[in-house]
Amino acid sequence: MSDLTPAQLVAVARAIAAAYGPGEAEILFASIGEEFQASTDSSQLHLAQMGDAVADLTTRGRLFDLIVAAREGRFGGNVALQTALRPIAPLARWRLLDTVGLVLRLGPFVNRGNLRSAVDRLFLGRRVLLIAGTACGRSWSCQLIERQATLSGARYFLTDLRTSPSEARSDPTWLATKLHGELFVTPVQPPSLQGVAENRLVEPLLKAWVPPDDLILVAIDHLGDTTIAQSVRDYVISLALAVADDKLPKVRLILIDGPPGLDLSNYELQTVEDIVGSVTTAHLDDFFDQAAKTLYPNLRPADLKAIVDAAATPVKPWAAAGMSKNLARAVRDSLEAMATG
Repeated sequence: MSDLTPAQLVAVARAIAAAYGPGEAEILFASIGEEFQASTDSSQLHLAQMGDAVADLTTRGRLFDLIVAAREGRFGGNVALQTALRPIAPLARWRLLDTVGLVLRLGPFVNRGNLRSAVDRLFLGRRVLLIAGTACGRSWSCQLIERQATLSGARYFLTDLRTSPSEARSDPTWLATKLHGELFVTPVQPPSLQGVAENRLVEPLLKAWVPPDDLILVAIDHLGDTTIAQSVRDYVISLALAVADDKLPKVRLILIDGPPGLDLSNYELQTVEDIVGSVTTAHLDDFFDQAAKTLYPNLRPADLKAIVDAAATPVKPWAAAGMSKNLARAVRDSLEAMATG
């Protein structure tokens, strides 16, 4: 859905229809991989057709692709078009960055192409993803996992043991109860854990499990914290072994930072690992290069390079210093400047 008001949507349709006639509109829509006539009635006037097309793109979350393409396209210099779209162009560009995955729920996301690949393998058949590494950013991974799950139509559940109630870190029954409540959808009742020993909490789940139609991604974070009881870690290890052994079909498990002692060496073909590394200046160049090409697809390479250099240069000292929070702020500020330029 769009963040624009109904009046703004009408103004967008009117401005684009005036600048891009019927034939040119088809070319414009094709430039973003859409078909102008697919959602319109050819017997209508061109403005009415554009209104229908804009409404359709809005519903499918692609309106901002059209706005950016119209401003950068053959008739982007049309004064009336520029005047109508100028107030919403920065928002359109920012939302476009979100669409392509450069900006996620918590902000810009740099240097995690390896994570995207690892998560995508869960949809191909891998069952357990381990996210490790000494650099900051392991927990930051969750927002990309959430996005990839949404794009694939999978259900996604996260348990952050650091921010959960204290019982989460000391009592494996708390974690098992939470997971059962997420995995079993009403009217199906989750299995009872009453009287079940801590070292057998996975067994009721295995007996009651009926695979759903869609995949379920379950992520558990901060398993390596020293405050996590061994009994909680043992439960997660048992759960991971069960998932890796395909005893819970359609469940995929993502373990962030641990747990220590987990050995999946017998399931190498069913698991995948993502090692979080530090953001380098090369990563920043690549990130801003992708952003510039997304925002300004029709610029010459020399002009794109100038935009990339202007965005990346003030950010690189923070990467060299290894200061993650200041780096994140600097990336955000440079990307916002690029989007509003």
